[in-house]
Amino acid sequence: MTDAEIVRLRAVPLADFERDLAAMVALAQAAGKRVLLVGVIATATGETDDFDLAVERTADAHGTGFVDVRAVPYTLPDDLADAVHHAQAWSDRITAAIAQALGT
Repeated sequence: MTDAEIVRLRAVPLADFERDLAAMVALAQAAGKRVLLVGVIATATGETDDFDLAVERTADAHGTGFVDVRAVPYTLPDDLADAVHHAQAWSDRITAAIAQALGT
């Protein structure tokens, strides 16, 4: 399955994704919760780029934390479990970046 086919299966337009994410952030903040948004992993075709930018824009607009998973180092093909999913070592580095952003 190609990245484009995966995106079509999700059937979530970018504007809806960003609106819904902002609404969830606002609800969590209204409830007094700390919000940390995590970016979207890049794909070879760039299909997730706009969604990653939407997450970052939402974090900026709502003053939440943001973990840029695209800044977490990786090596191809060793850090992929398959054509799309990251392997354990890369997952561990992403988890460490999230923990660092949480201050733990």
